[in-house]
Amino acid sequence: MYRIFGLRDELNGLVYPIKGVERVFENMTLNQPRFSPAELGFIRSVSWLYGFYYEAGKVGVSFLLKYLEVYQLEGEGRHAQHYQIVRDLRTFLVHNLNMEAIHDKKLVQTCQEWFRLGCGTYFPADEEHWQPLLNHLLGEAVEFLEVLRNCVRKIESDERRSLICDQWAQRIKRHYPPHLFDEIIPAVLQDIGRTEMDAIRLRKKYYSDWARIFETYNDEHDFGTEARKLIESAALAENKNTLPITGKDVIDYFEIAPGQEVGNLLEMAKQLYIVERCGKTILLEKLREMRKHEEAARTATDDAVVPK
Repeated sequence: MYRIFGLRDELNGLVYPIKGVERVFENMTLNQPRFSPAELGFIRSVSWLYGFYYEAGKVGVSFLLKYLEVYQLEGEGRHAQHYQIVRDLRTFLVHNLNMEAIHDKKLVQTCQEWFRLGCGTYFPADEEHWQPLLNHLLGEAVEFLEVLRNCVRKIESDERRSLICDQWAQRIKRHYPPHLFDEIIPAVLQDIGRTEMDAIRLRKKYYSDWARIFETYNDEHDFGTEARKLIESAALAENKNTLPITGKDVIDYFEIAPGQEVGNLLEMAKQLYIVERCGKTILLEKLREMRKHEEAARTATDDAVVPK
């Protein structure tokens, strides 16, 4: 782990003079993982490395990865594979995966094959398995950081150095972390009447798309304005035909039996929801008022009919 810290500091030192870049890795708030027992050390190391690569080093690492092939440093793809396996292992270790889904099944198989290569079994169960896996993971991490260091050295001596560094700086300048969107989303949802939506869930679903779009913008763009446009578009597209109530909600609220009337009330609710997006409680209240007015209008019409 000390070797990892040393390489981190070396990388940051190498790029510090580059205007607009200045570091590969931001500071980490996660504490250094402990390695005993080995299973816990492995799990914590995976989480730490994920934060290190994908959060603290999000822009710098992904930028340098693209230059490994340029400088013939890729090593038959094993460095990119390490970067990806850290992400896959984190998902494997902390999420309940669906083995009926092709993506999840492939991820599990990838992790189990990595386990087999690291400790001889697809299903590690004790310290004799977890210790070599922990050593293997940290060894891969050291090798990965060494090759990133070598890549920076190659950039230093490249005749296109200024152009490459400018591209790197522009990538950083156009990178906006998730928390900046989190600060804007609630206000946007309030403005467009979508306060019932989950702001964090919306950001998690669309953030990667938004980040890619911002990478294409020029230096003149205003983040606040462009972010609002993207958020509004996503919010308006989300669940545009989905009501916040169900037939059971209607049955319980109005204390009526299942049947045609429930369907009629849901149709009325859809019309109300198109005019004004709102949550479950408000929509049911509006539906009650609408139903009351329609019943009153029907009664008035029936009273006006004069029998022959």
